[in-house]
Amino acid sequence: MKLLRDLVLQRRELQDFYDGLHWCSDGTLFFDTIPEVSVGTPLYNKEMNTHSKDLFHVQSIPFEVDTNNKLEHQVNSINTLLNSQPASFVRSCKPCPVDPTIMAVLTNNGNVLLFKNDKLLSNLDDPNSTIEQRTYHCFEWCPNKLSIAVGNETNELVLFTLGNDGSQSSKNITLGSVSQLPQWVVHIRWSDHGMICAASDNGVHFVDGSTMAADEILPPARFKIVNIDIVHEFAIIATYGAVYKVNLKTKDTKMFRVDPLQEFHIIPLLRTREVVFLSNSSSCKLNLDQAGELLSEDIIFPNLERKLKKWNEVWNPLKKYKSTLFIHGVALSPDGYSVAILYDIDRDTLKYKIQSEFQYKVSFFPLYDNWELSNKASGLAWYQTYHIYNKQLPVTEDSAEVPTLDTSEGLNLYLNDIMNHNSMIYRLFNNLITTEVQTIDLFYRLVFEYGRDNITKIDNLLDQACLASLAKVLGENPTFLPSQHPIPFKGEFIEQVFLFGSENENLTEIESQDGNTWRRCSVTLLPLITTRVKVCPVTKHRIIDINKDLLNEYGWFTRTLLEYFNEKSVYTGSKLL
Repeated sequence: MKLLRDLVLQRRELQDFYDGLHWCSDGTLFFDTIPEVSVGTPLYNKEMNTHSKDLFHVQSIPFEVDTNNKLEHQVNSINTLLNSQPASFVRSCKPCPVDPTIMAVLTNNGNVLLFKNDKLLSNLDDPNSTIEQRTYHCFEWCPNKLSIAVGNETNELVLFTLGNDGSQSSKNITLGSVSQLPQWVVHIRWSDHGMICAASDNGVHFVDGSTMAADEILPPARFKIVNIDIVHEFAIIATYGAVYKVNLKTKDTKMFRVDPLQEFHIIPLLRTREVVFLSNSSSCKLNLDQAGELLSEDIIFPNLERKLKKWNEVWNPLKKYKSTLFIHGVALSPDGYSVAILYDIDRDTLKYKIQSEFQYKVSFFPLYDNWELSNKASGLAWYQTYHIYNKQLPVTEDSAEVPTLDTSEGLNLYLNDIMNHNSMIYRLFNNLITTEVQTIDLFYRLVFEYGRDNITKIDNLLDQACLASLAKVLGENPTFLPSQHPIPFKGEFIEQVFLFGSENENLTEIESQDGNTWRRCSVTLLPLITTRVKVCPVTKHRIIDINKDLLNEYGWFTRTLLEYFNEKSVYTGSKLL
């Protein structure tokens, strides 16, 4: 399968001793560069030319970490190095899988800061604890709720549960016995099964997801732990010289010898129940269901070898010096069907470089022969996978099925059910690649059914106007609604009166009582007479920005719809502009 051309990062410097690449569920790439974090914003480009620069726009985000050091005036008697680092910078950053607008940032001064839309939301802290307990060296998001785990210097995990208003509550989990010497927690991975955590003494613990009880699965050892991960029901641990497979249910452990001079990245192949171990100079593969030895890998590393060979043909044709490919980060796509490798190629010499000389590349690899649509990704992340697989259409089930949903549940849960249903996901993806007019008739039908079944709770005029317009678009007779009267709708500069559900309206436009034609909100079908809107980057359809429109009195029905789709497009699932 033909690969996309590499994405290039110019004039940026990486922190080489940390995994420097993360891939968000909406398709955004984050690079742990200094002094500012770099972000690859997903793009929609109809004229896609087999180059990954048509899928991402790289820019910098200046997180304000200098003025948010909770330990600035504290003195650490054990970790004295912390006392001599006055300037804060970002060591690592990861977006929240539940809410991609929230970003967790780990600094060199032991702080974990939370940012929402690039603005500081919270500085995680338990002020009643000791300074060692308040100094954090790693973190990991919960995969299915708004919680985050951080590791401190006293062999503890601290779980923070976050509120919508930025509030936080904490719970400490001790790893190992209290009598042991305190160790730093340096690696955390969290899945539906629970968490695995690695300490500075190279011991690994498993924290059960239901009981939150910690259990040692790998004793302390001499060799440093490089990477850990949870793949299905197994803990995968990579150290210098060996990789381990630990069954989290039975605690059975199997060790495999690898090159002791290489640091191996872990790439799970979830569909085939395999794991790829990738280093700068080699790779291998482990089948989780077989008891045999490590297998050869032919998906990723052979392509990287070709890139190294091509580089030598251009920049080292006479073979005057040795060159090496250095891998700085590995990120699995949000749906698990492809992988991004952050690397650079250079000759093996000691030389000084200024920041403008640095150049890193990101290469994208498909992991299977085909792919499927997944609700773990959304919007432009599907579009990226589509092009990584060389415009191969996903394997889909019956997309014509109309879901039968429970209209007695809350509207937020009902909208979640709609957007996560296979039929709706297929329609969202089709709107990304079609050259025809994009439609979301299924969405309008299901929202109309919810409003019809809950009509006794709907007494707001704009809520009723929304339902009347939906009925008109769908060709329904809304006999359950009270008779419609002209309703005023306000903008910053003008106020217009509309008769919703009348004959002079269609899906995209509505005419006011004064004879003026207005575009409609793509979610509620209310008129757009305000400039305070958000735009779908693919279809250019607009939605009222509920956070800025304070002039109209929305009811719970339209307000919930607008709040739910305030960040993502109802047409494609992409992040709104």
